[in-house]
Amino acid sequence: MFTSIKVGFYLALKDLSRASKLTTLLIIFIMTLTFLNLTVGRGILVGLPKGSTNVYDERYSGDLIISKLRKDQFVVDFPKIENFYSSLEGIQFISKRYLHPATLTAGYEQRLRETEVYDATGTVVVGIDLQAEDKVTNLSKHIVEGEYLDNKDTRGVMIGANLLFRYSPLDSPTESNIKNLKVGDKVKLTINDKDYFYFLRGVVKSKVSEVDRRVYLPIDEYKRVSGEKDFKPEEISFKLVPGFVPADIKNKFYEQGLHKLAKIQTAEESQPQFLKDIGTTFDILGNFLGGIGIVVASVTVFIVVFVNAITRRKYIGILKAIGITSLAIEISYIIQAVFYALTGSIIGMLILYLSFVPYFAQNPINFPFADGILYAPFFDSLSRLGVLVFSSVLSGFIPARIVVNQKTLDAILGR
Repeated sequence: MFTSIKVGFYLALKDLSRASKLTTLLIIFIMTLTFLNLTVGRGILVGLPKGSTNVYDERYSGDLIISKLRKDQFVVDFPKIENFYSSLEGIQFISKRYLHPATLTAGYEQRLRETEVYDATGTVVVGIDLQAEDKVTNLSKHIVEGEYLDNKDTRGVMIGANLLFRYSPLDSPTESNIKNLKVGDKVKLTINDKDYFYFLRGVVKSKVSEVDRRVYLPIDEYKRVSGEKDFKPEEISFKLVPGFVPADIKNKFYEQGLHKLAKIQTAEESQPQFLKDIGTTFDILGNFLGGIGIVVASVTVFIVVFVNAITRRKYIGILKAIGITSLAIEISYIIQAVFYALTGSIIGMLILYLSFVPYFAQNPINFPFADGILYAPFFDSLSRLGVLVFSSVLSGFIPARIVVNQKTLDAILGR
């Protein structure tokens, strides 16, 4: 067995050294493209929902989020929770959000008839410390029109882009968006059946629906107009010090029994189910497309090895006649197939991690609901390299076996 392997290596090296350089480069190029198809195609598909979850974490939930329980209107016994996290190690920034239902109306002075429908939509008004929110979610970086609101501005609001028809053309019998509104226009906010008037300072587009369907007020102005007497937040988002694990911080809240007062979740746990479902779906699609790539690569290697073996039947017959075992000849062709697959995959790995991954990290694909990235974990790519090499082993062995099993005399005589 060892002798056959040794002879097989020798024969493979001789065959590769004598082979046409152009043909060898072409086969390696095909294997490189196949490997990139396995990783990049799937990586972009999976990177779309992954980008969505990254956006959700970075621009809404933070590393950890506390929200009201379903049965409550706000986070109950908030002072107890606040006293605990105020002294908790690992928390870098905190943003408290106060929510209240409202109606947003634009062009309310332009209605010509009593029967004319207002340009209005239902929304949620959010009272926040704008500087604190910006430290947690970088909200100011996602202003697509106008400017970021100031905490001292009592006459301005920011609104989410999904409330505007030009960003989200929603017009159904039950829900619609504002059709005519631009920065600087005056809008009406109706809260608890009372009307309040503001100027639109900026439009927020974060690609997170929870952020982009809201109206933002400075916290002091929110307290004035909300009509609430006991101000308790509905959401609290935390940004942790790098190195601290969100699940560990969450467990500390649980150890104090605070999960009975509010919903305490890591960013991943708080993500909507549809994001997780999309991720699973795209992962399946990516694997399916990758499987097609494996089949194409296997057929390519099979054809190359088969044609090579067929054209060298006489040579193979002579090798068998002088005592070279069939196993050694088969091993030589398997080694050649592995060489093509391994060389192409290694080149593909270099292209992937030195070019594609850094590029997409700096230039994410601008999808309407996410910043698409190239999701290609190293060990995942390594496993796909292994699958490609294994399929090449089979593709090299089968045609070699077919040709080698031919009778020695027939092979020498070309019959």
